[in-house]
Amino acid sequence: FQVYAGGTAPLPTRSFVARLLATLAGSNDALAPRDAPLLLTFLLSKGLLDEDDGVYSLMVEAGTNLVGVHGQVHLAAFFAMCEGHMERDSGTSDVTSFDRFKEGVVLLLAGLGKHLSPSVPEEKEKMLRIVTRLIKTLSTPSESVQVSAANALALLIKGLKDDTAYTTELKDELLNTLLTDPNFPPRVGAAFGLAGIVKGLGVSSMKTLGILDALKGAAESKKEANRREGAMLAFGCLSRSLGRLFEPYVAQVMPYLLTNMGDGSLYVRE
Repeated sequence: FQVYAGGTAPLPTRSFVARLLATLAGSNDALAPRDAPLLLTFLLSKGLLDEDDGVYSLMVEAGTNLVGVHGQVHLAAFFAMCEGHMERDSGTSDVTSFDRFKEGVVLLLAGLGKHLSPSVPEEKEKMLRIVTRLIKTLSTPSESVQVSAANALALLIKGLKDDTAYTTELKDELLNTLLTDPNFPPRVGAAFGLAGIVKGLGVSSMKTLGILDALKGAAESKKEANRREGAMLAFGCLSRSLGRLFEPYVAQVMPYLLTNMGDGSLYVRE
């Protein structure tokens, strides 16, 4: 950590340190369990704030390796540390770097979620808290952060699929944001979030949760351009997230896409 020098060391030195940490974090033998919280503290306070793309990626790798190997043992402590850093102020005018930091913490929370079981009430509560955190993060005006949050949501929602009341409530919340929020970033985030839910629960959830019907109705809205735009955003995110799994629905969606390509609103057309 001293060699890293708080991020002021030369790039080759920082890159070497990050690569070494990624290797150490992924081994039960190389890193003693008692040292794992120390490494996470370093990553959250310094490593994930590195300005170089390559070093940052290695620091994220170190973090995901760490929570994957040592997360079960230090679950409560790691969860509290990550959650606390999601609340911190940026302390910097570099919005891009801080958005990347949040993206990294989201990935760590998602990794911790893999150690949680919805059958254990205390652990299910943590899962729900992580999901709430991810939903909040979806509003960040950064596509990379939104995509990371949506992917993490897809992983966590699998474990909550039997709680139909909760997944329905979550779907309704995201649909409401997508179709009515006056600000663009939260609506984009909600589109990614819906895609994450469908990816996690399975493509059939588009029908069982009424997502497809809701989007079709919004796409036909005569008076509210925001609703039509929201539907187009969601169709795009679903296609991007699901890939070939979305192909059976293309025939149903295409008429709405073609109609709205001639919409009077530039935002809908785009």
